[in-house]
Amino acid sequence: MVKVTKVDKIVRLSEPSKELAARVLAEVDFKERFVGVNMHPMAGNTEVSIYRFEEAINLLHYNTGDLRIKGTGSIGYIDFNKLQKWIEEVYKDKELAKIINKKINDNYSYKDQVEAIKPVMEQRLRQSKEIVRVDMEN
Repeated sequence: MVKVTKVDKIVRLSEPSKELAARVLAEVDFKERFVGVNMHPMAGNTEVSIYRFEEAINLLHYNTGDLRIKGTGSIGYIDFNKLQKWIEEVYKDKELAKIINKKINDNYSYKDQVEAIKPVMEQRLRQSKEIVRVDMEN
């Protein structure tokens, strides 16, 4: 069950199963990879193949540096609708996919979507690492 506190709107994901945690930490094969784009005014757009959940998180950034020609800013672009589908179909994480869908609809700009979605994905990654760590200790 998803719990959202009214005061700070922080989403608290339920604890993932051991199986889900293992999938979140595993590398997917070529056919299941996700493709994002690193956008930079000097270098242009570069496709990035993503094979791990954590790689998707790492690509998610919106650098508000200078995005003009010869600028130093960059944007890690991910189509959030495709990300939501990837998480639901490849990782089988319906809870996170549902939250991402809500965050897409609640936030208009890409920057706002990044700021809303990235922390929830980071939360799932932390949960998964903790479950696997505890499981390895036992």
